[in-house]
Amino acid sequence: MPTDLFDRYFAEIHRYIARRLPTDDADDLAAEVFLAALRGRYDPAVGEVRPWLYGIATNLVARHRRTETTRWKALSRAAERDWDGHEDPH
Repeated sequence: MPTDLFDRYFAEIHRYIARRLPTDDADDLAAEVFLAALRGRYDPAVGEVRPWLYGIATNLVARHRRTETTRWKALSRAAERDWDGHEDPH
């Protein structure tokens, strides 16, 4: 993937992600989009690169949300266990 694709699409992909996630997360995920694109070996015969990059971004946002949901549920369960264990016995 030539660097001109990064230069051409990074800001657009970053804005797309930032509308869905906090800016700090968007910074990291936008960079991940282009890392994944480098590994993915885009085939121009399949179609344009822009929708392909948006597809990668959409998948990364969905994975990020699933991971965050799992993390929050685990923290919630741990907090409930801690709360139950600290009741006053009197």
